[in-house]
Amino acid sequence: MKLTVYWIILLLCSSRCIVEAQSNFVSLSSSCNNTDGTKVTAASISSNGFCGVRFYSQNPFFGSSSSLYLGFAVNFAMPPSAKLRVVVPTSSAYQLNAGGTSSVVGLTTSGGDVADVALHGTGTPSLVAVEGGFEILMGTNRTATVLDSKSGFEMLITNMRNPYKNVGDGAAVSMLYANGTEIFTVSVPLIEFSSYTLTDTNVSISLSNNDAMVVSDVSVELSTSGYLPSDGKMEIHFPAGFKVQKGVTEALNQNKFAVGQAIFVSDVDEASKVVSLQVAPNLGYINTGLSALQSASFQLTRIRNPFAGTTSTFMIRTMTGDGSLIDAGNISGTFVKGGALTCKVASGSDLARQLATYDFEIRTVGTIPRDGKFVIVFPFGFYLLNPRVVASSGFGVDHLPRLETFSDRIHICLDNLNLTSDLLGNLGTFTFKVAGIVNPGAGSTNAFNIRTTFFDPTRVIDDSSVPGVSITTSVFPTRSISYSNVFSGQQNLITVNFSTVGYVPTNAIVHIGMPDGFGVSLPTASYVASSTCCDSLRCFDCNITLYRVDGQELFLRLFGTGQDNLPEGLNISFTIANVRNLWAGTKNGIDISLLLSDETSIISQAIDVDSIIILPGSFRPSLLLTFLRGSTGTILDPPAAGVCGFYRVQLNVSGTLPPRSVVEITFPPLLQVNDLDCSSPASSPASVSQVRAIRPAHMGLLSSDAGSRRVVFQILEDTWSDSWAQPNMLEFDILNLRHTAEGQLGYFSIVAYREDGTSVVEQNLSVPGRLVTANSFTVAITPSDASAGVRSQLTLSFSSPAVLPAYLLLQLQLPGSFLMDDGDLTQILSPTVGGAASSLSIQSKSVGNGTISILVQGQSGLVDGVAASSCTCSSAGQNCVRNPSTFPSGLLIVAGTQISFILSNIRNLAGGFSGLFAMVARASAQSAAISKKMDISGPILVVGQLKDAQVTLQDLGSSMTTKANVTIVIFNTFALEGSIKVVLPPGFKINAGGATSVSSPSITRLSLTYPTTAVLLSSNELAREVEVQLSSAGIQFLSSSDTVQFFLSHIQNSVARQAAGGQGGYIVSDPFLALTLLRSGELVETRNASGSQIVPNPISSFPAGAGRVFPESLVPGYRGLLFLEFSLNVDLPAGAVIELSLPSSFDLTGTQISLGAAGYREANMAYQLAISGGLTTLSVSRRSDGEIVSSGEVIRLNMSSVQSPTSTGLTGEANLRVLTSDGGVLAVGVLPPNNIGHPSEPRNVLVKNCEVDYPQTNPFCLRISFDKPLDDGGSPIVSYKVLVVDNAPVETIILPTTGQDGPFSITTRSLSKNTFFTSVQAANGLNDSSYGIEGKGNSLRIIDLPGPPRPGLLRPGSANVISASWLPPQYTGEVNPVAKLLGYKIEFDKTSSSFLQVRPNDTLVLDASQTSASSRFLST
Repeated sequence: MKLTVYWIILLLCSSRCIVEAQSNFVSLSSSCNNTDGTKVTAASISSNGFCGVRFYSQNPFFGSSSSLYLGFAVNFAMPPSAKLRVVVPTSSAYQLNAGGTSSVVGLTTSGGDVADVALHGTGTPSLVAVEGGFEILMGTNRTATVLDSKSGFEMLITNMRNPYKNVGDGAAVSMLYANGTEIFTVSVPLIEFSSYTLTDTNVSISLSNNDAMVVSDVSVELSTSGYLPSDGKMEIHFPAGFKVQKGVTEALNQNKFAVGQAIFVSDVDEASKVVSLQVAPNLGYINTGLSALQSASFQLTRIRNPFAGTTSTFMIRTMTGDGSLIDAGNISGTFVKGGALTCKVASGSDLARQLATYDFEIRTVGTIPRDGKFVIVFPFGFYLLNPRVVASSGFGVDHLPRLETFSDRIHICLDNLNLTSDLLGNLGTFTFKVAGIVNPGAGSTNAFNIRTTFFDPTRVIDDSSVPGVSITTSVFPTRSISYSNVFSGQQNLITVNFSTVGYVPTNAIVHIGMPDGFGVSLPTASYVASSTCCDSLRCFDCNITLYRVDGQELFLRLFGTGQDNLPEGLNISFTIANVRNLWAGTKNGIDISLLLSDETSIISQAIDVDSIIILPGSFRPSLLLTFLRGSTGTILDPPAAGVCGFYRVQLNVSGTLPPRSVVEITFPPLLQVNDLDCSSPASSPASVSQVRAIRPAHMGLLSSDAGSRRVVFQILEDTWSDSWAQPNMLEFDILNLRHTAEGQLGYFSIVAYREDGTSVVEQNLSVPGRLVTANSFTVAITPSDASAGVRSQLTLSFSSPAVLPAYLLLQLQLPGSFLMDDGDLTQILSPTVGGAASSLSIQSKSVGNGTISILVQGQSGLVDGVAASSCTCSSAGQNCVRNPSTFPSGLLIVAGTQISFILSNIRNLAGGFSGLFAMVARASAQSAAISKKMDISGPILVVGQLKDAQVTLQDLGSSMTTKANVTIVIFNTFALEGSIKVVLPPGFKINAGGATSVSSPSITRLSLTYPTTAVLLSSNELAREVEVQLSSAGIQFLSSSDTVQFFLSHIQNSVARQAAGGQGGYIVSDPFLALTLLRSGELVETRNASGSQIVPNPISSFPAGAGRVFPESLVPGYRGLLFLEFSLNVDLPAGAVIELSLPSSFDLTGTQISLGAAGYREANMAYQLAISGGLTTLSVSRRSDGEIVSSGEVIRLNMSSVQSPTSTGLTGEANLRVLTSDGGVLAVGVLPPNNIGHPSEPRNVLVKNCEVDYPQTNPFCLRISFDKPLDDGGSPIVSYKVLVVDNAPVETIILPTTGQDGPFSITTRSLSKNTFFTSVQAANGLNDSSYGIEGKGNSLRIIDLPGPPRPGLLRPGSANVISASWLPPQYTGEVNPVAKLLGYKIEFDKTSSSFLQVRPNDTLVLDASQTSASSRFLST
């Protein structure tokens, strides 16, 4: 029962799945796309479907034999004996049994219950054809399970022919029960097939005869991919140039076509050059079409070849009867060669580059079109000078063919002959005579190339290579050679001159053959230094260049491109540089050839032109002579005086030296020949300048002479120098030589002779010498007392660095730290040479310059013993004798000899490093130095201590710019030409606000002060140093207790800093440092001066200064802005800290702070709050990149949201400090309190003297005016109190407001002539406690009425006008200081002299600067 129900459910499910499948097959088909070739798997079944199908051909080409892949998967068990049917449209029909019998091959599919057997073991399917397709009956060996079915079945259907076209078609794949009932059908799109591309690997085309323009057979061998149907065809498209003819061409020699099948030429399209072939069965066979061809071949007959060359591509196509492509491709062209012409060439002239007429005889092979051409290509060297055809034959016409000319060829054109037909090959011989041709160079030319062509000359028919004609050379009409130098071994400029004949191209080559004895490209590459060409009209630069050198052969190129020729008969001249004359004697002439650019073809030639005799040349040292130290053999460069050694000479022989040459070398002055033996082994005889051979290996001395400084030796070689082991290299040493003093050596002279010693071969008389240096001393200098300022002695000890004459002069330079002849004359004490007492004396000295000359008085006599010696040898290196044979000992001080002496009465002037000494040794005062040391380190002297030093500052304010008063007292001595250096402590600055200068200098000795001048030598801001030099007439040295004083300006103090412990004191700066120096900079005496206590600058409080703190409103408990205003007498730096301490009754919680000064503003400033001891301390920090606020500017700090005290009355004072960023104190101040709840101070309190008018009798009064306060303290102002004060209160005035806002003005009288101070207070209540802060007025002095003007003149002027003049009154109203007059009133009256009874007739008011006036018109 359960089984029955199960199958019922399965059948229901199957029915439902079938229904779903039918609705989903369209969407499933897209997921079963077979074009990607992916195998069917369980994943190909969609989530809501039940099958997946894939079907495609494994070969994608039209009509090709292929295997078809078919795979399907279902989600139910495949029924037993199920069928699969594949049906395609007729246009996309597959054909069974293509290339063999079609069958079904099962494939193994992973998954399922049976995964390792093809088709899950269901058995081998069978295949039958059905209408429109085929049907597969699945095997029955095993019934497939659901798992088998889901994993899928895959198979191949073999030997199926693809359709010929199928664009957009699809296959209907159905599954059927064994009884034919359909289970499902799905449409699967077919892949899009394409034609198979034929290539050179599939197709080859060849010609039976590949000559151009001949009739030939074309052989074709090809392999195809697709089946050619019975109504199909094959097309062969021939490239341009081939000629096909209908009714002529056949398809013969067919091989490897299908049994019983053949092809035939069905059509020929002559215009398009297309041959079409179709299938035709053999007798007894039916037309089945052609299966895919494999190396099938056939031959198309009687097709005419094109012109010579490789043809363009062929195209071969196979297609169905309706024109659908099956196979197609482009096949590479084939090579067509020109036929071999039979030709002859002859010339009417054989002279190189002369004008000639040429005869050409040509017999053709291929057919020439009637508009064709004969092309003649000339070999190298020909020049076409207006060529033209002057005769022709073989064409059957009377007129001549047309000629086209190019650079190296001519085209003889037949198009103008009006021939009626083509010229068939092998039918005749054609001749041409062409004039206007210039011959090439001499010798057999290369071959001509002659060919026949179409009208397009690139389409060649026949061609031939024809041997050239024989050409002979011409001679130069003129030629000559000139030489710039005739000396052996010297550089030579060789100038070549010749004239041309014939047509010489502008790129012709000049070949120069140099004879032996000349060296080309020595020392560097030869080149053309100049070149000139001249014709009958002008001369110009030929621009000839030397481009190659082969041994003695030079190749030079003319200036042009070869497109044209030189003027005939051109004179050419050029000069070759960097040619060397190698040896003396008579030389052969130079060979000249004028060639074409191939360097072979000769135009003109001349041999052995202008021979020459070369004179002896000059040595050229490869290295300048090198001096080596005799004891060690090391190079001494530069050479040094007093050192014995040898010169090594290395020479390149310019030419060639003969056997057993003699060499003479002469040395310049400052060189001693025949010196003491210093080389190993010692010479024999002793102290002779011997020769030591290096290259070549054998030499011998002939003579050496110290007086003439000459050494002569012989080269003991029996061969020429170019045959030496190292050809032409001469190297040797001359021993036992010494440079006698420093200086520039003169010239060495070297001469090479023949064996006779008189005939010069080569020479160099001016070999430059080197600069000889002096050896350096090592000197020890020791003072007997090293203290600065004391008298001492100096001991000098040194070792002779080189050979010195026993009789010599020592010159000594003392540094400025020492003074000779101090108290007594300086003397030489205890002199020794080599440890023995010697005679040294002072020859001269200059105390001011510190120089002293000391004479060492040893033995003399160098002329006899060394300087005048000589040596001669009977033969080279044999039996040599020195004269004199020896010389006395003691004539020379040998190197390493110790010398010492003492200089007495020397004053030590300075302490520290005493400076550099210098010492020079000479043979005499007029001779150059032998040894010297210009930088001998002096001893270290002990620095002295000044007796006193003080530096006093005029202003001790923090960071203030001030003056410094410098005073020093000398302890021992001081040279006034030296300087005084003042070093400021850290934190101080020089050049503050301007350049530091020195002023008010003075020198005091023995209570007398001397007029003194001072200059500032230098200042160093980084080191805080100032160096001052003083001078006073008649004073050179200051001695003990002498005092120097001067002032330094523009010194900036350090910043004040509180002392440790915070008790209000301020620290004292580090000490100042004063030093005295010599002129040379050495230190004499020094002392620290006490530092200064730097204190903060005061901040003046309001109203005398700007310093005050006040709220926006004086109403108790008001919250708003609080202002801090102040100014400094120093700059406010960036990063400064403003520290304000307020009574703690102010609430600054949450305040925002900004700063403003002189248009500059900083907002959102950082701050800190601290409350302690009834005070709130606010510390506000400026930005580190803020602007510097200049001194004197009013600085305002705005604090927002600050609550004032809630109770009325005075708040108490505030404290203000301004600090640097590192805690230094710039300024401090105490700011006045605020009176909360009471009015602020009245503003603009102004006090003036009363203005009095005559006859006012009481001028002693003040006029006081003021404006109301800005703040009334929260209640209206009811009255003002004006207080006038002398030494004590004088008058108090209560002024009710009467409801006015001001300004207010009052006058107080009956005051004495004193200075008065005035203040004004406002009250907002009726009792005295209601008065607020005072507003201070200016102080003012009461002045009297002025006295009367002094009498002047009164005179009539013009009609009705009176003029008056007067003098100012003697008393203006006050003295000390005198009161200033403001003006005069002038009245004119005719009735009363008192001016009291009547109104004046005229009144004038004048400025006090005037003392004259004229009336207006008066009545008579």
